[in-house]
Amino acid sequence: MTIAVGLLATDGIVLAADAQECIPGYAKRKQHKIMPGSTSGACIAVTGAGNSTYIDHATSEIIREGLNLAPVTASEYQANLQATLRDIYEKHVIPFASYPDDYRPDFSLVIAAGNKFGTMLFVSDKNLLTNVHSFEAVGCGAFMAKTLLSTLYKPFPTLEIAECLAVYVILQVKRFIDGCGDDTGVVTVTGRQTRWEGDKRVKEIEDLCAKFVDIQNNAFHHVIGYQDFITGEQIQEEDIRLNLSRLKDCFRPLISQTSEGPQ
Repeated sequence: MTIAVGLLATDGIVLAADAQECIPGYAKRKQHKIMPGSTSGACIAVTGAGNSTYIDHATSEIIREGLNLAPVTASEYQANLQATLRDIYEKHVIPFASYPDDYRPDFSLVIAAGNKFGTMLFVSDKNLLTNVHSFEAVGCGAFMAKTLLSTLYKPFPTLEIAECLAVYVILQVKRFIDGCGDDTGVVTVTGRQTRWEGDKRVKEIEDLCAKFVDIQNNAFHHVIGYQDFITGEQIQEEDIRLNLSRLKDCFRPLISQTSEGPQ
């Protein structure tokens, strides 16, 4: 049970995912769901949803193939990863095709990569790999995430703005979709390096996004003229403007702040 997203930015790619891994109705645990890798001339990061053992194996194979490739164009890169993905399905998924749904393994991946030709974003669906030109999401929260991103994502954000957007969307999904939860992990891909964003920074962004949700709710109550049932007071427009201004001031240093070093 997962929500994982990938967003294309002007200067790189953002991958973000929740950290809750669970067996519905039984148990849950914290588990990082993004795996980065890099060499001197290339980098790649992978996240995904589905059967965790299969995701781990597919991620390792995709990263190995991606880092072993000589610098190639996006179409050549996609073709090589596509062949790897199909091989994984033929060996480890298709043999279970006749099994009941509960015993039939499956997974979806979001892949961000970079080399001297630039950055590339891909998503897998079954054994098909597709090039992504804006954003993508996988997991049980994917529908809600893509619904939010279809409204909020404007081509093309900077890496820092895309990071804030990814954290906001994951926050909203974690609030409403069962099986998505715990911390949010963020990895950025820029040129030939990957970067884990620090937990403290991500938590600061998430807390500010939660405050924005409260302000947004208050703004709606204001425009419809809602009065507090007990006090009869109404939310004032001046308070909303002031809170938005303060929130923007809090976001500003995070938008320009650097985080942990490359991985």
